[in-house]
Amino acid sequence: MNESDENIEIDDSVEFEFGLCPSCRTENFDLEIIDDFTKDALKYSENETLFDAVCSSCLDELKGSISQVGRHKAEAEQKTAILKSKWAKKLEILKTGRSLMSQKIYSEARKYYEEYIEILEATYKTGPEGINPLLIPSEQRQQECTVLCHLYFDLIYVYDQFENGTAKLKFACDKLKVLLQHSRGQSQTVRKIKKYTLKAKNPVIISDLYKHCKNAKGGCFVATAVFTDKDCSELSTLRNFRDHVLKNYPLGRSFIYYYYKHSPCWINKLNAYSFWKAPTRWLLKFVTFLVRPFC
Repeated sequence: MNESDENIEIDDSVEFEFGLCPSCRTENFDLEIIDDFTKDALKYSENETLFDAVCSSCLDELKGSISQVGRHKAEAEQKTAILKSKWAKKLEILKTGRSLMSQKIYSEARKYYEEYIEILEATYKTGPEGINPLLIPSEQRQQECTVLCHLYFDLIYVYDQFENGTAKLKFACDKLKVLLQHSRGQSQTVRKIKKYTLKAKNPVIISDLYKHCKNAKGGCFVATAVFTDKDCSELSTLRNFRDHVLKNYPLGRSFIYYYYKHSPCWINKLNAYSFWKAPTRWLLKFVTFLVRPFC
């Protein structure tokens, strides 16, 4: 027994002794280690223990004294620690998934890709709808969305070719539609989708994805030209209004067609007469205010 052990005192100055439980002081040569989770839960239950190991009876008594709040706080701390560990390895997880994908080991690649997505969802505290680009910090958003677009495209291939049912395929397509607007290399992604429609097992779903991405890849042209922040809330609101409201009605679809047909000409005029950008920006802010309740 170390000299330091002999000097440790608990409550009534009872010293540690070999063969005794340090808590109840009964003879016991088979002490049980108190794990870190139990220690944290006891600490948050305001019943912190200084012992590393006690007899089974004392351990049961300690665990019984853990409050609901203490348990929840310890679980949250444990999840945070696990998440930090996974976050540090996320690039390694992504590289492994890509390597497996290139080797056509699709089932294993899928597991690594899905784990990568789960790490991001847990980090940014997303709901059942999955990753929302606007929850990603603006300085990381474009890079992360670009990575996710490549990842989801690969998952779309795996789900389309090897998954029974179309639920996961449709969900992956919906996520790609949203993420593409915040990514780099949009035209390249759209070309890959177009090429894949020729060999898709679910061509209707993939064709719908292609049509959506083809129309959306340029964003809201006029709005993008007048707002300096390409990830501002006004642009997101206008895109959502286009995708979730206007596209549901014949008149709305006609407006979208007319808008995309003529907006390049409008942008040329805005660039030529830049003094019109400020009033156009304020007009679009007012339009955004009007349509936001419908998004």
